[in-house]
Amino acid sequence: FRVDEGDVLLVRTGQLPRRNVEGPVNFQQVGGTACQAACLPLFYERGIAMKRTDISNDVIPNGYPSLTNPIHQVGLVAMGLWILDRANLEDPSQKCSELNR
Repeated sequence: FRVDEGDVLLVRTGQLPRRNVEGPVNFQQVGGTACQAACLPLFYERGIAMKRTDISNDVIPNGYPSLTNPIHQVGLVAMGLWILDRANLEDPSQKCSELNR
């Protein structure tokens, strides 16, 4: 995939349809999928303006005992990255599939 300066990065994990079928989940107990803090340098280097996911933007557990939400703590505070958690990305996902993108 291609990510350029000023882009909005959409990350769809499929959590919303899963929640609709299985019901709510406590991610602090079972863990949750998302981008790892190791992705932050890429976000910075590419100049991503905003990151939207259909779940929290931080993987759980995150692997950093001193940080609870590294994507939020470093991305928002140090990089000025706009973040949107729990976005409904199902419609954009369907459109991207139709356009083979």
